[in-house]
Amino acid sequence: MVTSTKVKKPWEINWQIIRELGGGGHGATFVVKRRDGSDDNEYVLKVLRRQQDYERRQRMHREVNALRRLERTAAVPKFIESNTDQFADLDVPLYFVAEYVKGQTLEERVNLSPLKPAEALRLNIQLCDILVKCHKNGVLHRDIKPDNVVLRGVNAVDPILIDFGQSFNKKDADDPRLTPAGQQLGNRFLHLPELQAADSPKRNIESEISQVCGLLFYTITGYTPGPLTDHEDLKPHQRAAAKQIFVDIGSTSLTGLFDKGFERVFTKRFRSFEAFKGRVHEVLDEFSPPNAFDEHAGTALLEETPTQTKATIVSVGDTANTQNKRTAVQQPETAYRQPFTAEQADALMLASLLGAWNEKIEGDREAIKELVGGDD
Repeated sequence: MVTSTKVKKPWEINWQIIRELGGGGHGATFVVKRRDGSDDNEYVLKVLRRQQDYERRQRMHREVNALRRLERTAAVPKFIESNTDQFADLDVPLYFVAEYVKGQTLEERVNLSPLKPAEALRLNIQLCDILVKCHKNGVLHRDIKPDNVVLRGVNAVDPILIDFGQSFNKKDADDPRLTPAGQQLGNRFLHLPELQAADSPKRNIESEISQVCGLLFYTITGYTPGPLTDHEDLKPHQRAAAKQIFVDIGSTSLTGLFDKGFERVFTKRFRSFEAFKGRVHEVLDEFSPPNAFDEHAGTALLEETPTQTKATIVSVGDTANTQNKRTAVQQPETAYRQPFTAEQADALMLASLLGAWNEKIEGDREAIKELVGGDD
């Protein structure tokens, strides 16, 4: 009998590869399951491509540190396990395993069709919220682009930020092994000069804001912004390919947002996410004013978990500072969020709330009707 002498890779001990996902230049990614069968969930395995490249080993370790730091506070994949603490030992093949976030990437979604301005603006606000939480935990992503945003569910309402391979973690700032000097960062999606310069610290909030601004441009137009200015000194929204789209939209406040977000000198851009998000809200009000139908506006939210779907209806009270909420629970169903007026609420209730709900909804039905108006 011949005994195999093949040495298992570290990840092969606990994980069985189901299929390949692909991955970028730094790592190959696979869908995996636990070998011991302790659960039936699918996870993502990321294996470093160039295992002898010390700088890439550093990056993978930073990515794992970022996921560990953020998993309880921001919308990022949940960290499961890794061996990247051994990044300094070139004889150890590096990997990590994280939650598998099912859904389309933003790139895949926009390839089907660009988003309507109001939908794109709402998505942008959610991405701002995620990044603010990242920054409060000392993490800069630095590689924000369409294929690093996954939309959980079927609509562009639940973004998850992935791939922290180029991130900066303030916790690692004093570790000389993890802060190589002179490296270029960024991506081809939006060329930011401060991320390309060798003498730049590459830790500017302004750069992250411009990348999110680039996502807003992309989701509305379907075009990649590329360089901040082209050979004619035109910004992405001023170029022929996209210009007519914004002429048709007819919002000077939206083009003004891009004017500032795409400034070549980063000190002339938005200096905080609060300022940028405030401007996005102002633009959104043009497309979706809170009382456009002279009715109290609100939000319907369905949150999907493995065991249930929780639906919450929020309606605005008599003043801007008051809200009324009603919650009900249903078996798993696709999660979505959509703005609605009282006139639209009847169809929403019939289609989503009064279908196969459990007994809890019965007690809330009259209250919900009272909040949003209309009859069964």
